[in-house]
Amino acid sequence: MQAASLRPGSSATSSVTVKPPDASVTAAAKAKHARCLAGWNITVQVLTIVALVLTAIVMIFVTVQTVESNAARHRCIYATGDYSDSNSTSVMTGKYISNLNSRIIQWDLQYTGPLLATSITGLQVHGPVAPGLKYAPLVVALCGSPGTTACDTSQPNVLTGTADELTTGQGLKPVIQAMRADPIRYYLVLCTATFPCTGGFNGELSTLFTNVC
Repeated sequence: MQAASLRPGSSATSSVTVKPPDASVTAAAKAKHARCLAGWNITVQVLTIVALVLTAIVMIFVTVQTVESNAARHRCIYATGDYSDSNSTSVMTGKYISNLNSRIIQWDLQYTGPLLATSITGLQVHGPVAPGLKYAPLVVALCGSPGTTACDTSQPNVLTGTADELTTGQGLKPVIQAMRADPIRYYLVLCTATFPCTGGFNGELSTLFTNVC
């Protein structure tokens, strides 16, 4: 067998011609890629907006919950002559409400026994009671002495009212905050002509702010 002969000037390696890509195909691919990028960017933007909206909703919810929790706080009142050492047989019950947002204190109390409306001279909050002691100085006069707003005793055996920073002449926010932080060191006291809240007396009826209702 004879080997194949090569012509003079010829090469054993054959040349391959590479055609350039079709311009229309390249443009279509670029357009498709651009559309994909645009779609992805829109998706990212939409997801970002949704995340921001959800975050805003959560923040609003948390804020509302905080405001509501700091709004009206109720304390059930059961005041007797035992804590004040007056030995009074009268009893005063009802609700004491403090509102940190509006900075007001409200009370809706009923009393029974020999206590007369004409003898009521004031309703006060005292505190904080120091360790080992039972009584504390005046914090705020809700009505009556030593303030200038008389206690409303127009209804038989009922004592109701609202105190704010105008009627008490002092800021109530720190008072409410302190009482909420440590209620067992503050107490409500009803002052009467027979058992005043001065001169060594500690009122006729009183109770600690320990009963939540």
